[in-house]
Amino acid sequence: PNTRLGSIFDENGTCQACLNYEKLKLTDWKQRISELRDLVSKHSSIAIAISGGKDSHAIAHFVDREIGMKPTYIRVGDGLGISKAGRANIQNLISRFPGELIEVTPDLKLYKQAMREGFESIGNFPFIDGLIYNIPVKIASVLGIDLLFFGEDPSFYYGSSTEEKMLATDAIISTQKSLIDF
Repeated sequence: PNTRLGSIFDENGTCQACLNYEKLKLTDWKQRISELRDLVSKHSSIAIAISGGKDSHAIAHFVDREIGMKPTYIRVGDGLGISKAGRANIQNLISRFPGELIEVTPDLKLYKQAMREGFESIGNFPFIDGLIYNIPVKIASVLGIDLLFFGEDPSFYYGSSTEEKMLATDAIISTQKSLIDF
């Protein structure tokens, strides 16, 4: 874990990801679902930023089966293509929980150049994070979609934050700044 940028450790050397995992055991999930239902009930259209993984499926299941709404799915590729398993996951999601799929993939040459420059200049690659967090917001805005779901908060789950955030606003602002600084 200490190779992940921004990792936090307590005075005993325990990583923040482990501490956050323990915090989740204290979550009142019935209350959280109730809050989520209340939030969704105030919106007429929903989009889900998807990768095809566990978060995408869980959110799609909730929106489709529990709320009865058909979302728009927005997937941002990384420029290198998608594996057979990844494509199968996307197809599985769409077949089980129907909705419109919008996919955006950056130009491969630009992607490789940005990846190299980011790695060489800061040892990190903020370009794809910027795309993943910003493109779905822009698409949802253009389409007039008034609620956009993202998956888990990576800062919380991977240990670079002590608190779980319900909104992706900080991540979006941070990645916009990283892209501008880049």
